[in-house]
Amino acid sequence: MERLQKKFSTALRSRRSRLRYSSPKPTRYGVIYFGSTSPAMAEALDHLEADGNHVNALRVRAFPSPRRRGFIHEHDRVFVVEQNRDGQLRSMIMNEFTLDARKLVPSCTTTARRSRRVSLRRIAKKLGQFKVVSFEKAAS
Repeated sequence: MERLQKKFSTALRSRRSRLRYSSPKPTRYGVIYFGSTSPAMAEALDHLEADGNHVNALRVRAFPSPRRRGFIHEHDRVFVVEQNRDGQLRSMIMNEFTLDARKLVPSCTTTARRSRRVSLRRIAKKLGQFKVVSFEKAAS
């Protein structure tokens, strides 16, 4: 147990435990991803931005990490992208912090080959559902 406690405390102090990417435009949406989803998410983030869907991203490299709390609280919705059918990372984050489950949007896939396409499609579709049109725009 002491070995694991030392491992966790070292991970908490590590600056290399996360990589954060900020959208060029302010946004209320974020994406958390890790591991083998990283190459697919780098490409998906470029496609989302090209389509006008701006999101901030956080690549998790160690768990637990209290820095994740700040990222989650900065956004209205956070997509959790993982290659796990059961959404294990999302469950772990929910257990670590007290959060409204609706704030963390699962985006799970089980195949690396389809990861970028599936993540891109799911995130873009959900972003369209979450976006609120201003009264002035709707009235015109």
